[in-house]
Amino acid sequence: MKNLMMHYDKTKRDKIDICNICLESKHLTWDHVPPKCCSNDQNVEIALFFDKMKGTNSTERPRMFQNGMKYRTICGDCNSLLGSKYDDELNKLVKALTRLVNSSLIIPPIIKLKVRPLPIIKSVVGHILAAKSQLDGSKCDSIFREFVLNEKAPIPEGLHLYYWVYPFENTIVVRDFSMMNVSGRDDFNKFSLLQLLKFFPLAFMLSDVDSCVNLPSLTSCSKNISMETELEIPILFYRSVERFWPESTDDGNIMFATRETQNAVYVTKRAIAKKK
Repeated sequence: MKNLMMHYDKTKRDKIDICNICLESKHLTWDHVPPKCCSNDQNVEIALFFDKMKGTNSTERPRMFQNGMKYRTICGDCNSLLGSKYDDELNKLVKALTRLVNSSLIIPPIIKLKVRPLPIIKSVVGHILAAKSQLDGSKCDSIFREFVLNEKAPIPEGLHLYYWVYPFENTIVVRDFSMMNVSGRDDFNKFSLLQLLKFFPLAFMLSDVDSCVNLPSLTSCSKNISMETELEIPILFYRSVERFWPESTDDGNIMFATRETQNAVYVTKRAIAKKK
């Protein structure tokens, strides 16, 4: 995944179109991003992420979705693959961490949770594939597809999935961008292609760089493992991360965006009005 070149071929999405994962022309279904089982089942308001960051209002009204944030980009077969093979393990991790974040107990700076990393990684990668409005010739997406479609496929060389505690209610999805540090800090000292999926209580970042600001990685400890392999992974409660890290820019960080990056979303849950 080194020196990835991006080439864009804009396509119109329709009810029958090319699936983002298998690339076959099929009837497209709605995929919840994050998975519906991870509490993504409420009414939501979806704004363009960069409008939110700039503090400006878009000329377009925010989109309203019932029953969670979702994309109509993958076929029923691929949707079923994610739901039946991968999402359950991610859901277990999310529920365990949610209990800890919401607990009134004093949580140690570092705790360890036992999980099956491979299905979690495949789940996150699969839903990141779904969270793309336009198909293109991205080399990294080709690698992602092969990894997700083959249940037994090992973690590709150069794929790194970093994670951290995200104690915020908003969901943020940003595809195909890079960050570069210009101030001498250690945030991003290497140019990297990034994919971002953040939702309570976890944030995930896919990168082609093998070390990133001391974040734990699900992939670094998970080489040559099977779908059934269980490992203990560290959860760093001592590491405080801002709501808009790493995607925000400042005097020290600059962002390189692609055409797909402009479709990044900021999702807010909406309360359901009670009937009188």
